Amino acid sequence: MVRLHALEFPDHIQAALTMLEQRGAWRRREELNASLPNDFAWFARHFALHDQIGRPVPL
Repeated sequence: MVRLHALEFPDHIQAALTMLEQRGAWRRREELNASLPNDFAWFARHFALHDQIGRPVPL
């Protein structure tokens, strides 16, 4: 999702990344990656996720 938003809102990505860091999002992501059987890339491919205008979600 970060990659998708970086592409769609390039002027705001730095502020968004700072907020993610402050909230501990990267630490939580590592915890989830260690415990979940599949990662987000698998989920996006499996369900053929697309954004609001029909483009595949970048992985």
